[in-house]
Amino acid sequence: MIPALKHIDQATAGWLTERLQMHGCLKRGAVASVEQRAVSVSGVAHHAHLHLTYTADAAHTVDATHDIDANEPHCPTQLFLKINKAEFPWAHKEAEFYSKLVPMMEAAQPQRRWPFARCFDAAYNLQTSASHLLLEDLSETHAAATPPLPPTDEHCQQVMSALAAFHAFWWEHPRLGKGVAEPRTLDSIRELQRAGGINFATWSDYVGDRVTTERKALIERIITQWPRRRTARLARGQGVTLVHRDTHTANFLFPKAAQDTVCITDWQSWRIDCATDDLALFMAAQWYPERRARLERPLLERYLAQLVQDGVTDYTWDDLWYDYRASILRLFSIFIGGWHPRRVPSLWWDRTERCLMAVADLGCMELLDA
Repeated sequence: MIPALKHIDQATAGWLTERLQMHGCLKRGAVASVEQRAVSVSGVAHHAHLHLTYTADAAHTVDATHDIDANEPHCPTQLFLKINKAEFPWAHKEAEFYSKLVPMMEAAQPQRRWPFARCFDAAYNLQTSASHLLLEDLSETHAAATPPLPPTDEHCQQVMSALAAFHAFWWEHPRLGKGVAEPRTLDSIRELQRAGGINFATWSDYVGDRVTTERKALIERIITQWPRRRTARLARGQGVTLVHRDTHTANFLFPKAAQDTVCITDWQSWRIDCATDDLALFMAAQWYPERRARLERPLLERYLAQLVQDGVTDYTWDDLWYDYRASILRLFSIFIGGWHPRRVPSLWWDRTERCLMAVADLGCMELLDA
């Protein structure tokens, strides 16, 4: 595998020529120049929008006498470069997603437009977690969300369809746990509960009297006592799939034109779990009760219909409703059970409060007693 870039300046015209040739979209000619635009740094990665020009002999891969097919590889003039910071042990997982999982999905369903950006190059190092991604630049066709504003109703419907398509493909897939992600086991679940209890104690000290004793006791029970039915199914690999696991609003790009589809970004957290974890994080963790009461059920119904259309069987509305409520409980293990002092309150405070509202509204605690 090619080495991962460490600096944006390493994405030279020569390097881009080589990578685009390897991708198959530059069959002749070369990249003549590259201009860095909108260079930025986040907590986990360096980003740059790249503007490319080509030598005169570079051409689209399809014959000039035919119309250009948007699904055909071509010489892109705009690219998005992302170099993940290697100090995070999971930093390589997004590049692994694009280089390992995406080709499997595209080969199995070549006519489908999957809900992620086209990837022109991905590289990662398992030992160092260094990684980079060279993706299509969607800034002209898609718009970023504007948290804390929620998406429009139409965009929410698109998200449900996109997540259902992804989940359905990997639903009880024979490769899960066998070359694709680590399987869930009773031991790994017990370890999550044990670590969650330790982190909860540290969090409890940190927040002090900002959270009442009664609420703390409720959260501690949720973190250390998962619904038994969910635990048993996870351990058996029943009804599991790959999840994005970070489906907050800012990780979606929404299409400007009706013919385009929503794009899900930031795939560094994918793993095996219950599909409804993605739905609960998208809705329950981000919305207030009025919006949930209006949209939650119709969106879940839309999601289930898409699952069935894409081939998922033996999964009923009752199963989905149970899993969705169990996933709301699971979010406490992510927000609080996975807490550490470096996590800024904006990543967990409001989300935890909204999840507590959902727990009360939807009777989620009864799942711990069943």
